[in-house]
Amino acid sequence: MTESAGISFLAPIVCLLHLIASVASIPCYHGNTTSVCVVVETPVCMTAEVTFNYTSQVFTNSTYNQSVIQEQLKYWEHLRLVPECWKLIQPFLCSVYLPKCENDKQEVERPNKELCERVKTPCEVVKRYTGKWPWFLDCDQWFYAESCGQTFYETTTFNTEGECSGPLTKTDNEAIWYDKIKGCGQQCESALYTTSEHRVAYILIAIMAAVCLLCSIFTLLTFVLNWKVGRKYPEVILFYINGCFCLATIGWLVRYIVGKDVVCRMDGTVRKGEPLIGSGETASCTIVFLFVYYFTMAAATWYVMLAISWDIKFKALGTARNDLTKKTAYFHIISWCLPLVLTIICLSTSVIDADSLSGVCYPGSNNVWVRFGYVLVPILIALIVGAVYSIRGLKTLIEFKKESPPFVGQKATSKIHDTIIRLGIFVALTFVLVVVTLSVHVYKFVNTHTWDDSLLQYTYCKANVSVIQIMDGAAESSCVMKTKPSIVAAIFNFGAFFGASMLFSSWSWTRTSVDVWRRAFRRLCNKPVNEPQTTRKHRIVARRSKRQKQRQNERLSINYGTDPNDPVGLRFDRSSASSHSMSSGYTVSIPKHGRRTRGVKNMHHHRSRRATSDS
Repeated sequence: MTESAGISFLAPIVCLLHLIASVASIPCYHGNTTSVCVVVETPVCMTAEVTFNYTSQVFTNSTYNQSVIQEQLKYWEHLRLVPECWKLIQPFLCSVYLPKCENDKQEVERPNKELCERVKTPCEVVKRYTGKWPWFLDCDQWFYAESCGQTFYETTTFNTEGECSGPLTKTDNEAIWYDKIKGCGQQCESALYTTSEHRVAYILIAIMAAVCLLCSIFTLLTFVLNWKVGRKYPEVILFYINGCFCLATIGWLVRYIVGKDVVCRMDGTVRKGEPLIGSGETASCTIVFLFVYYFTMAAATWYVMLAISWDIKFKALGTARNDLTKKTAYFHIISWCLPLVLTIICLSTSVIDADSLSGVCYPGSNNVWVRFGYVLVPILIALIVGAVYSIRGLKTLIEFKKESPPFVGQKATSKIHDTIIRLGIFVALTFVLVVVTLSVHVYKFVNTHTWDDSLLQYTYCKANVSVIQIMDGAAESSCVMKTKPSIVAAIFNFGAFFGASMLFSSWSWTRTSVDVWRRAFRRLCNKPVNEPQTTRKHRIVARRSKRQKQRQNERLSINYGTDPNDPVGLRFDRSSASSHSMSSGYTVSIPKHGRRTRGVKNMHHHRSRRATSDS
């Protein structure tokens, strides 16, 4: 009983030892009549020195001589342009093409199956380009050995210093490796545009940004020089919009000061997925993003507030109402906080990419859907809503002009007519900007996939990693990108931003602004300034009453005040001695004043009749 129990206990151990022995018996060397060892003619395999004396062609083709094998190994040297692949492919290829052979035993060292499996990941670009692996990269081939430890070449020192061919550059950052080309990332200057196209964009953006910056500064200073009048709503909203465009334009000009650091990392690759915490890179890209993106979104939001303010203001013409007073705080909350929320989301999700053509960092420069969600949708919503309210305000002005009461004078009518023209042109140009922005983005959305594929094929061609080219030696002499984006479309896209900046700045291009600057320069030179004097309302009323008595038969004429200090020329509710105008609040009270006057006269006439009858 005890003996049988001991035998049953030892049975599993015996089976396990038998299994281990069977696995260990898998040969790490191949040996038969076909594995004839031959003398090594060239003691070099790729970038390593061969220290053994005999080799064999049993794993490739026994009819190949060593000179043919060396030529085929040279073709594979093109994979130096895929650095991570180059590190592993050399010992693997040498163990297949030029294996170590034991002449006395007539045994050839088998290639390592584990190494074959490891090669496929960094060298996936080979399969990606041709659609299949070469036959010897089929790791299930008969000659691969398992669990044999490292082969001779795995312990040999190779020159693993890889290179990257343009438009790629070498980088150790795995997050920015380009497609399947391990160890290489996209260089700073986009290959989708030529060097000359980059130069054209560089010059045009510098000119447009400089002009827009000067115009925005002119508008801001015009408001500051006349802040007592310019701080009133809705005119002051144009001050905020121009301030936003001014700061956003400064963001466009940063690269002209700090250079390529805005769009390039220290290793020469283009910035993607910013901000990268702990990467050791400068924050220049993130800072430019904050200037350009936040203040562009803020300007777009303020435009909506401006259009709403115009609509409210024009509807209140001829009345004493001021419906904007209680809404200004909400304007600030919405216009500053909504862009801030979008900005924080972009920073937290690291969707900021650099664009070498424009020289700025923006959400989704390399991802059309990110750009659609974070850029195109907010801007289109703002432009469309703003245009709708602007059209409503324009319609209100037109109706007011047609239905204006008889006491509205020629001067007020002329001012309303000029405002209608200016606002109509503004709305039309806003529509043009919407069409341009939408057209360019639709063009990009439709063609981006094609451009990316074209760039990928061009990159593979430049890297010369085609197995067919490697095996046949038929490398192409030149590589051409089949399709790429138009530089004209890109310039129109940039021009839409700078055009919007100029459009909002143009509201201050008035004769009043010239007068404001003239008075400022006269003060600066200590010369007398002829300030327009504002007459108090009771004096205007007295003056008007005196004229009424002198011209009782003439039609009453009232001009909606045109303040000579108004920087944009859109204020209708100011009293001015220079224009002899009255406020719309006083205008509203005229019918009541007339009724009261007629009532007093009727009462006096009734009392006179009673006195006559009594007598």
